[in-house]
Amino acid sequence: MWLVAGALGLGVALDGAYWAGALLVGALLMAVAGVTGLVGWSRRVKRPMRRSRRELEKEVTWVRHQVTT
Repeated sequence: MWLVAGALGLGVALDGAYWAGALLVGALLMAVAGVTGLVGWSRRVKRPMRRSRRELEKEVTWVRHQVTT
């Protein structure tokens, strides 16, 4: 509701161009979402569970050995 009120307030300030107020609020929200997404993407885990991956690779190697012999 605060966002709608802000959009309507901007529309009144822009001489009744309510669509422009909504457009400005939407653009602001999209910018915030974009920045948040970029920050989240840069902080993601790039190599998850190093120990688990190593153990899984050992198990896969063992199974391949068992199947081929």
